[in-house]
Amino acid sequence: MSRSEDGLFIMYDKPLSLTVIGLSALVGLIGMIITQIGVPQFFRKDGYIYEKEYFSLQDATNVEVKKEPKTHVVNESKQEKNKAKQAKAQAKLEKLEKKK
Repeated sequence: MSRSEDGLFIMYDKPLSLTVIGLSALVGLIGMIITQIGVPQFFRKDGYIYEKEYFSLQDATNVEVKKEPKTHVVNESKQEKNKAKQAKAQAKLEKLEKKK
């Protein structure tokens, strides 16, 4: 409202400039109302899902939570594997010594 005459939307015609800006705002507001209320009533079909559901709470409740294995069980299996490796290595050494 306080701009200079040469800084208006339509230069040197303040009433026309404000009228054009006001009308464009009014048309935009009416367009928003029509697209949110009017258009869906005429074009949307019953039973058709327009928004894709990416995540639902029902899916989240059915998810199984896997428990971490106990560390002592893991350590025991590692120890057993190491013993098996040592036994294989010992057997290979014995075979090599017999060949000599």
